Amino acid sequence: DFMQLKLDLQELLLAKEEQEELLRRRERELTALKGALKEEVATHDQEVDKLREQYEKEIRKLQTAVEEAKQ
Repeated sequence: DFMQLKLDLQELLLAKEEQEELLRRRERELTALKGALKEEVATHDQEVDKLREQYEKEIRKLQTAVEEAKQ
């Protein structure tokens, strides 16, 4: 009886350790994914800013061309 309880406790402790290790691994994966997502968002924001600048530059050129054509 006592030996069985001891074995059961050891099994429970082993299962707990495995669950804790799984949790730590998932937390590391989540941290890595968060980092990758942050990087992707930053890159996307930079690309959007670059496109916006190009668009504004083209608009200014077109406005200048229209003004020159009016004269």
